[in-house]
Amino acid sequence: SKLLSAASTSTSTIKGDSSAIGITLGAQFDMDNGGTVGLSYKKGLNQEIEGTNTISEAITIAAGTTIAAGSYAASGTLKLPDMLSISVITPISESTDFLFDVTRYSWSSYDSLDVKSIAIINGAVDMTSSSAQNYKDTTAFSLGLEHDYGDGYVA
Repeated sequence: SKLLSAASTSTSTIKGDSSAIGITLGAQFDMDNGGTVGLSYKKGLNQEIEGTNTISEAITIAAGTTIAAGSYAASGTLKLPDMLSISVITPISESTDFLFDVTRYSWSSYDSLDVKSIAIINGAVDMTSSSAQNYKDTTAFSLGLEHDYGDGYVA
């Protein structure tokens, strides 16, 4: 829920559904020491979401212009980031492997969330709300160990 105005207790709650097909490319290379190196790229998606925008209480947005409480048809686009990963698994003993991964997320592509709704303002009127996201690209690092205890037990 998002508070619609500092001068009001009315909130907007948006719910919707979407599905999309994405692309992931990957490659794996065996190293001479028995380890592997993997590369993967996942293309960001634009989720075209359709659902409802529920206004909790009537709100005046300008002199003489009021949006009535209720549920209205809504749609918007959610931009999800590209992801690029490099992973390494390398043996450090006969039964233990060292694991490393670095993943780059291009969250800056998610710059705003724009939602278009049909609201009742003296008749049917389209309105678009925009919420700046200001996300920054991020990088995640992962380290781990994998040990084979034998008889199928690996931790």
